[in-house]
Amino acid sequence: MKKGLLLLAAAAVAVSASAQNKNQVATSKAADSGVAPFECTVVKAEMATDAQRAAMKKVAPKAAVKAWYNRPAGSFYRSLTVTGGAFYNPVLVLPCWRDVTFTNASTGADAYVWKYDKYDTSVKDWVEQTSTNVDITDNFLNCSMYAPTLTATGGGATSSYQLFSTYINQKTHETKDYQGLTYYYDDPRAEFMSGENAVDCYLSPKYFCAGTREQPDMLKGRGGVITLTGAKDADGGKDGYWFGQNAQGWNGMALYVEKPASPYALRGIHVLYMYDKITGATPLEAKVYAVEKDDKDNLIFGDLIATAKGTLAADAEDCGFIDLPLVEEEDGLQYEVVANIDRPIAVVFSGYEKANTKGFRMVISTDCVNEGYGQHGYMCKIDAEGYPTQCVGLDQFFTSSLGYTAPSIFLDVEWPIMIWNYTFEDGKYNFPKTGGAWQRTVGTTKFDAISVYSTKSSEEWTVTTVDGQDVPEWLTLQVADVQEAGEFTGEVQIKATAAALPADVEGREAKVKFAVPGAELVYDFTQGTVSGINDVTTTIGGVKAHKVVENGQVLVVVGDKKYNMMGAEVK
Repeated sequence: MKKGLLLLAAAAVAVSASAQNKNQVATSKAADSGVAPFECTVVKAEMATDAQRAAMKKVAPKAAVKAWYNRPAGSFYRSLTVTGGAFYNPVLVLPCWRDVTFTNASTGADAYVWKYDKYDTSVKDWVEQTSTNVDITDNFLNCSMYAPTLTATGGGATSSYQLFSTYINQKTHETKDYQGLTYYYDDPRAEFMSGENAVDCYLSPKYFCAGTREQPDMLKGRGGVITLTGAKDADGGKDGYWFGQNAQGWNGMALYVEKPASPYALRGIHVLYMYDKITGATPLEAKVYAVEKDDKDNLIFGDLIATAKGTLAADAEDCGFIDLPLVEEEDGLQYEVVANIDRPIAVVFSGYEKANTKGFRMVISTDCVNEGYGQHGYMCKIDAEGYPTQCVGLDQFFTSSLGYTAPSIFLDVEWPIMIWNYTFEDGKYNFPKTGGAWQRTVGTTKFDAISVYSTKSSEEWTVTTVDGQDVPEWLTLQVADVQEAGEFTGEVQIKATAAALPADVEGREAKVKFAVPGAELVYDFTQGTVSGINDVTTTIGGVKAHKVVENGQVLVVVGDKKYNMMGAEVK
């Protein structure tokens, strides 16, 4: 498939700043430092009392001047590989072609300087960007580069920060710092798996890596990941796993993901597990809920968005990933689906307390920075119907705080692209009252179709009105992919035709949404005189009813009769 933006407008049509050629992909400015086998430490821990949890919530005094920034909302860290590798350096994964904001989290400062590189397609080179704003917002083409550097000053003191990690050699206890990277992709996993340095890995809102940044006292000096024992086991001892099988009823783990700045497509869940012994296959489940948080960082569960299902096979390795695709059932058949995520979610993983294993457990990250989104990891109790009835954040679950960490629940996400190919396109068109086909003339060039650059072919699109209804009958849309040599080029053309406007209707409107999970475009088709309320609204007694405006009065037309908004007939 060709990846370049088509930009089919005639030469006389100027190319807008937002419609850069996607073929001009910058060569990665940052070299990848490779991976090492992840190291897991087993630590004993006791559950905290309510009084101890309240004490841990006390806020520590902030440093006088400390430069820091949070990762952009809805971004992720590239995390553990499917073959058990842990990256040395932190890599933030963000969408390309969309605005991202690095939020300043510095303390004690009153002036700031940001510096970062950005690929300039006009000169085909990297150009340093500088900003003195509190936060920075920018968008990037498909590329990778070093993370921004922030310098904060206040009261004569200066502090600088750039995303980093400190690798801790567990044998020699030597440390080494690694510089952080930012990757801007539409399909991260496809990018990771391409090229000579291909690697398969998943994403997390929490930093899972061979290194760390900040750790609570309980985890000082430990790199990579940990798992905790100390829960009651089946024999009444304290060898049960808190993040796995135990006899205390904590039978689920939840991962919180904040609301994204740009929607993304969620394709599946992947869970890193370990076990001591296995006797048979076990079905496992992850449910994706819409959630909010209260002022104490507790989860408030809303609608169930999606369900992911997978199986720990009877011959599974004693450490690895369980893959759980999102599924729906219809007529007794199960289908894999993709979910559109545009709000905060919690992924709740459960079923392992029934596993045909001994010592099934998960791990958590030892990096415990609060990046402005609160806690990401929660211990859960799941009821018989599979619903989480109690969730406690990992920062206050144990007698010694774990800080802001997360369980080894990872996401497979994508940021599809849908943008207008024509730089003159404004997403609006008014048909004449006589109807006819959509057409535009720019300069001397005539166009008979709306053109969209899309990373998804039209067979994956949904086409509805913005409120989820069928496109009205007066508007006919033909959506077709443009192909070359049998391959999708990345262009989708939309031909639109309107029927003649009825004599008793002043105007009508259809706001049509073209969408795939993670991306959408809205086109406002109108005909005649539309003041924002004229449209076919409903069907009464098999007759279509229209809203119209006459002499400044809103009327409803049903057949040959007109009614005001109080229901009285108007002669």
